[in-house]
Amino acid sequence: MRVSPAAILLPFVVLVGCENLDERAQYLTDPDVFQWSRHNFRIEGVKKMGGNVNLFGNRLSFHCRGFPPGTKIALGDKTATVSSEGKLHLKTNVQGLMGAVALGKLSKAKLTDVSVTIHPPGKKPLTVPLPAMRLSGIDDVLKKVKKGPVRFGAESTAGSGTIRNMIWVDWTLEHPVLGSKPATLSGIDAVLLVERLEGTTRMCTGYKTRKGQPMPDVKLRLRDTVASIYARRTGKLIAKKQFSAVNSCPTYVSKKRGIRAVRNSPLPKGNITDWAKSHLSS
Repeated sequence: MRVSPAAILLPFVVLVGCENLDERAQYLTDPDVFQWSRHNFRIEGVKKMGGNVNLFGNRLSFHCRGFPPGTKIALGDKTATVSSEGKLHLKTNVQGLMGAVALGKLSKAKLTDVSVTIHPPGKKPLTVPLPAMRLSGIDDVLKKVKKGPVRFGAESTAGSGTIRNMIWVDWTLEHPVLGSKPATLSGIDAVLLVERLEGTTRMCTGYKTRKGQPMPDVKLRLRDTVASIYARRTGKLIAKKQFSAVNSCPTYVSKKRGIRAVRNSPLPKGNITDWAKSHLSS
């Protein structure tokens, strides 16, 4: 009887696949076997064995595939076991580590000195340093002060009534600090948040090009601004004020002829800054 090649090879392929997955603990011997390309990694010398890490806000995630089943993986205060399919997805809160971030350009700040512990079955555990990751959601973390304290690790609330400085969180990503600027994020005492309200509109007219040709009218949306100051470590609302819309038309427009532009009224940044500074402790 003639047996087809497929009938011979199929059991062999399945068997080898199972052996490869179960025996891959032998490759997890040293942190250097993790070959990184930004936030993705693969294990040196092994096909389809790798994963990635991601950070958004205060959530750090670790994902792997093709790992030996039963491998214990610890990330922060969370531990999980690789499934029989060789997969694992683990998340942990790393907000406690964010306090050490330097107060430079927060929009480009990175979280460093983070590692994951890998403990394959029958092998010694190894600690693998993770690549530096951009804090892309730091604004979302700071804005949570509206609902309660935003602390970095086991911070004390002692002296929280003293507001030496505050960080202004807005859409410009500039993160100006009013008052004495601390070295790291954990030194911030208060958070300043602003909200633009919807309002009425008015038309701004009479614009012309340099050659005297008429330009389109501009619809100006008059938006009041609500500014709120919160104590970061307690979430307590320190002060709140509504600023009236700046009813001033733009001095020039750059839209093409025939296109009607809509603009928001200017943010009263100077007035907000002066008001906020008045709440700093002397």
